[in-house]
Amino acid sequence: YYISVKMENDRTNGAEDFESIKKSWHSGSGILQAMVRGDEYDQTRWNMDWHALPGLTEEWRTDAIQYNGNYLPGGSTYSGMASDGRYGFGAMEYRSLGPYSVANANKGFFFTETEAIALGNSISRRSSGQGREIITTMDQTLWVGSVTYSIDGAPAATISAGTHPELSLTVSAPSWVHQGDIGYVIFPDGSQPLYIRGGSQVNLTDPSDATGDDVIHFALGHGTNPVAGKYHYVIVPNRTAAQMPAYVADLTNRVSVIANGGGVQGIHDTSLDLVQLAFYGSGSAPVTTNLTVSADRPALVQLRRVYEDWELCVTDPQHAYAATEINLQISETLTPGIYDYMLPGIYPLAGESMEITPSGSGVSVKVLLPDPSNDAAYNDQGELYAGAPLHISVPSAGKVITITRDDFQSNTWSGGTGWSGDWAVTSGSGQPELDVLAGNYCVKLTRGDLNHSITRTLASPVSDGTLVFKWDVDRLDNPDEYAYAEVFDGSWHTVWAMNSSGNDSDLKPTPDNLQEASVDLSAYGTVTQIRFSMSSSTSSGDYFYLDDIELRTTVNSTYYAWATDYLLSGGDAALLADPDDDGMDNLSEYALGGYPDLAGLPAGVLPEVYLDASGGSNVMTMLYRRRRDAAARGLSYYLDLTENLDGGTWSTNGYTETGTYIIDAGFESVTNEIPIGASNGFIRLNIETDR
Repeated sequence: YYISVKMENDRTNGAEDFESIKKSWHSGSGILQAMVRGDEYDQTRWNMDWHALPGLTEEWRTDAIQYNGNYLPGGSTYSGMASDGRYGFGAMEYRSLGPYSVANANKGFFFTETEAIALGNSISRRSSGQGREIITTMDQTLWVGSVTYSIDGAPAATISAGTHPELSLTVSAPSWVHQGDIGYVIFPDGSQPLYIRGGSQVNLTDPSDATGDDVIHFALGHGTNPVAGKYHYVIVPNRTAAQMPAYVADLTNRVSVIANGGGVQGIHDTSLDLVQLAFYGSGSAPVTTNLTVSADRPALVQLRRVYEDWELCVTDPQHAYAATEINLQISETLTPGIYDYMLPGIYPLAGESMEITPSGSGVSVKVLLPDPSNDAAYNDQGELYAGAPLHISVPSAGKVITITRDDFQSNTWSGGTGWSGDWAVTSGSGQPELDVLAGNYCVKLTRGDLNHSITRTLASPVSDGTLVFKWDVDRLDNPDEYAYAEVFDGSWHTVWAMNSSGNDSDLKPTPDNLQEASVDLSAYGTVTQIRFSMSSSTSSGDYFYLDDIELRTTVNSTYYAWATDYLLSGGDAALLADPDDDGMDNLSEYALGGYPDLAGLPAGVLPEVYLDASGGSNVMTMLYRRRRDAAARGLSYYLDLTENLDGGTWSTNGYTETGTYIIDAGFESVTNEIPIGASNGFIRLNIETDR
């Protein structure tokens, strides 16, 4: 699907219009269009009411659209977007100049993984116009199949294609409309009119151009003379009508509107840890009980948490080239430091920086903006970068995460013998018991004739971790009686064991004397299973108690953010996995700028080697790509050489890094020179991570 936004400001002129009947006056006035077929607007543009373009907040006029030969720009400096390369949003002050526009509004357009969220506030009339109602058009598009709608939770109703509806419905609670594989969810401002017009009820701007393709129009009403009017609706492509009730329930739980008034608009998607805020002046926005974001001037701010890292993007929506900085307060512990950013474009340029310093329970962020003092560095085009989205990644030093944990509270039991949950009984007869120690559950493994063993397969394999668990034993008074823990990385390894040197008492242990074991697994390969067992050749009667089993790992969270962006999970997300089978593992793709979900290697990703016979000596030159923030990501790159591939010794000596060249915002090209003697030489690039 494709969703587009068109926003004007004082730096952009209106569209030219050479037709005899004018149509394009509102084409930059905050237009929001969604397509899943691709022809939704191509076919309908001949049959549309151009007074009510998708996304537009304006008077629903019927008179001829005017034309201004000067192609007037927007009437506000405020219009911009912020993006971290995956998610983004835009906002504008709609203050259109000229005699034909009559409305003012603050309009925000927020994009998550699956939907576009439209917020509007401060809607008012600034001139008389025709004195008709001001509306916000959710869509005016090709009518494909039936229209289905549910108002205030009522049973769904339908409107058949080919009819000519003219409905005015009152919406007082979350409601939805569906048509053509696109859903529209309405969160009304009090009791708000919803207008549905179709077929001949749509006021054609130019009947002479009509093709006969039916158009459907959905709009929210604000009254003739609104004061601080609002709207909140959501467009979701690729949904069926039958899916809409469940989608609305999920949307309500997942996405919250932080603010839609008081100088701030914004949303919080909890599933993405995504915060998007449009400040129309200095202000503060409480996102959650623990997170508040404040700005000292107009700004667009996007925060996205990926594990413990943050993607931060800040934009000056006023494009104020004379401004030197934006200052934020964020009540989160972002890693302090000075982070350089790149200015986007076909030819990215090194920009300035964001400085993060501790402040109270959070941080202060000073965003240095492109300004005239550095115009020469911007090729005397610095003003073009005023209002550019400025993006940095704020990495953590690594994070300890729990891959799996079990305190056995989630298992279901029947008479102390019924076993279920994430653990499998992999040896022994009968079932391990769930014992209750002072109100807390433990699993109790028995030795002897039973010799219980339980195994858990990890949803996410671990290449470097720590196995932590609480344990105690009852008796184990013979040398061949063992309680032990194992991990599987292609073969089983015993990583912890206990025999008669453990607790030899005949008393059942209590939670207070459960002991904690911590086992470093860094000496093993990628662990995919863990197992706990009892073993003895003698009769039963001795027990191994287990509780609070955890497998912890310290991860390079910036790497896992990258893997998540490519929808990698489980074994496919492992550093040395090759999910697209192109011969390059994930670590190499991550470090060099490849695509782990696309078979075949993009041009320029692999290192390049060539010979140079200049100055009377032969020199081998090797170029490779390197992340510009490699150190912060825990990445290191180095070359080593050998004269013999068959048993030769590799050495990191014998080459010189002679320079770097910035490729784009994320990568640089590194040049290395290697003198070549009489014997053959071989060189390789090594990439390592310390996380």
